[in-house]
Amino acid sequence: MKIPVNNDLAYRFLTPGCTVLVTSAWDEAVDILTVSWQTPVSKEPPLLAVSVARGHYSHGLIEKSGAFVINVPTEDLLTEVMFCGTRSGREVDKFPGTKLTPEAGLKIDVPHIKECVAFVECRTVQAVGAGDHTLFIGEVLKAEVARGIFDGTWKMGEAGTEFLMHLGGPHFFLPGRTIRYGKG
Repeated sequence: MKIPVNNDLAYRFLTPGCTVLVTSAWDEAVDILTVSWQTPVSKEPPLLAVSVARGHYSHGLIEKSGAFVINVPTEDLLTEVMFCGTRSGREVDKFPGTKLTPEAGLKIDVPHIKECVAFVECRTVQAVGAGDHTLFIGEVLKAEVARGIFDGTWKMGEAGTEFLMHLGGPHFFLPGRTIRYGKG
């Protein structure tokens, strides 16, 4: 037997989703946004999409620059993931506010995060309005991953693959266990 759930919670049926840190930049401004609404949308050409709320600081940076980087953090960066997801780039510079290190983009003028195990540089090819969010679809221009944890698929269970799967709010799933960050 199934029970009804509020419509505004239905998106959580599609989680856990790998939590990523999206970096964006325009002019002198740089931001890091925690995102769990991300997905591949095409193999040829390779396209990925991130869903970003219109009110987020990163939204404007991606809109103006036409580029973003998807960075893949692991469990050891949970504090930074929460910091970047609960503070606005309008009020705090998130790179100095965390222990995260920016590294220059290789194909675009947007930094990626040194401490993350992988990154994907994307050039925005389409922005689709979706309610209170915009779905930024980006063509993959450059992708790199830490040695030894990916051979066409993730080598789950290897050190460096403790990905944070977002369940909603402060709740995350890691292989074999669910964790809750803080009191929220």
